[in-house]
Amino acid sequence: MGYALYWHYHKPEPKGTVDLKSLRTAFSPEFISKVRDAIKVASQAGIELGDWEGCPLKEEAVTDTVIKFNGLKPESCETFTITAVAPQGYWDCCKTNYGKYTALCMEILQLAVEDGILENWSSDGGEGDVECREQWNKLYKRNSDGTKEQD
Repeated sequence: MGYALYWHYHKPEPKGTVDLKSLRTAFSPEFISKVRDAIKVASQAGIELGDWEGCPLKEEAVTDTVIKFNGLKPESCETFTITAVAPQGYWDCCKTNYGKYTALCMEILQLAVEDGILENWSSDGGEGDVECREQWNKLYKRNSDGTKEQD
């Protein structure tokens, strides 16, 4: 299978210091909107999403508490899943084997870091990361540093 993405939710607070009111129970509407926009861009570029078996999705890939999809067969590998209510300090991973959905996964991970859902993300992709990022920037009409291209 090969290529995998890894991500970490924020580390747990020292015992007794967690403010229960501050714990995330759902994704923000702004984050959901950005993720749905990214999925729309991917779809327009011919990146089709599947369920855990790589079959066409029959339900929404994004809800207020979970993002969950795979690539479509024959490019499916492992299901990419991020939850809003994961325990702090939790980490997860997803092998994508450089399927078409890899760049979308990378974009969503970066959006999750920017929104404060994740602490960080990484991969074992090396040069493949650069290629995926370049493909995604072209889809989003961004420069290699992620800034918007001039019209």
